[in-house]
Amino acid sequence: MLRWEGLQKSVARYAATAAMMLICSGSPGESGSKVRAEAERAERVGAHDRAIELYSTAFGDASISNAERRDILKRRARLNERINQIDRALGDWSGAISIEPVDPVLYASRGFLFLRLRRYDDALADFAKGTALDEKSATYAYGTGRVHSDRQHYAEAISSYTKAITLDGNHATAYLWRGKAYIAQHSYRDARLDFERVLALNHQLLPSQQGRFYLGLGFVRMKTNEFALALTDLDKGLGILPNNLNGLRARAFVLETLGDRKRALKDYDRILDLKADDSWALERRSQLQVR
Repeated sequence: MLRWEGLQKSVARYAATAAMMLICSGSPGESGSKVRAEAERAERVGAHDRAIELYSTAFGDASISNAERRDILKRRARLNERINQIDRALGDWSGAISIEPVDPVLYASRGFLFLRLRRYDDALADFAKGTALDEKSATYAYGTGRVHSDRQHYAEAISSYTKAITLDGNHATAYLWRGKAYIAQHSYRDARLDFERVLALNHQLLPSQQGRFYLGLGFVRMKTNEFALALTDLDKGLGILPNNLNGLRARAFVLETLGDRKRALKDYDRILDLKADDSWALERRSQLQVR
């Protein structure tokens, strides 16, 4: 509890510092635009600590606009997230939000960070604030769905994803996560329709999302007895997320069903390497070994 209170105080101090810098001047003789350009170069080559230092210097230039200050805080927040300076990242997002007029997208950025930190109530509060400022954006309904998915409140998650899709019919990740929520509710036909929609949209997913997509589609095809197609999808998904236990279990079962005993045993062994007390894998492997 003391550690959490300390983190909250640290975030508050960092946000206060960011706000105070609105009225502070920068290094004499150096223009904010020049320093900012150097910071952007450092960011591009992965020199994150140096970029943060330079953005802080550029932020202190009294001549820059509030829009420029907001942008610097956004850039610095993302960099602080990358180097796992979470309290500073939260302080920067909060500092950016404090600049008028408020950019509602900032509530999404901070909300998704709260989601990753499993601070679910804070995430929901930010997504609600974003919705109030921009009712037409699907981002906040999608973020709300992600919170409900994490909490395993799948009916609420499906409702939120559906709202996001209503606002943006091309929101591929909303279809993906709604499909996963349908799987959790054993609604395999609905899940398959959502996964097929993701395919039809041909949206460029992040690698982890692409892995989840293929694992989800493979699982649905396994449940509908399309084992050869399921194997293709599960192979693709596990090629991206090789240690996904549910994916390995599904593929082992599919391989066993298709008669590929050798590969099935290999997957069961892999499951047990990752989770030695997996009783289902132990039983399946034992039965295969005596055949």
